[in-house]
Amino acid sequence: MSSVPYKGSSVEDLRAYLNARFQGPLLTYFQRRVKDHALAQDLTQEVLLRVIRAADRHPIENPESFVFRVAVNLLHDQKRRHVRDGEPDFIPIDE
Repeated sequence: MSSVPYKGSSVEDLRAYLNARFQGPLLTYFQRRVKDHALAQDLTQEVLLRVIRAADRHPIENPESFVFRVAVNLLHDQKRRHVRDGEPDFIPIDE
C-alpha cells in the first residue's frame, strides 16, 4: 500500500502527483455520471483540492480509495443540492 507523497513534499509536488495519477480517472468517473463536461471538470478539481487539504491534516494511506471516496461523497452532495434547489429557471430571451 502506497501513501500520498506529501511529508517533506511541497504542495506543488502533491498537486502534480494527484493531477498525474487521478485527474483522468476522476474526469471519466464524473463524466459518466453527470453527463456535463464542465461540471465533471469542476467536480474533479474539487476532489483534488479536498484531497490536498486532507493530506495537510493527516497522512493518506490508500490514495486510490481515499480519492474515490471523496469523489463519491462529492457526487452525493451534488445530488442533494440539486434535489434541494431544483433546476434553475431560465427565462427565454425574445429577439
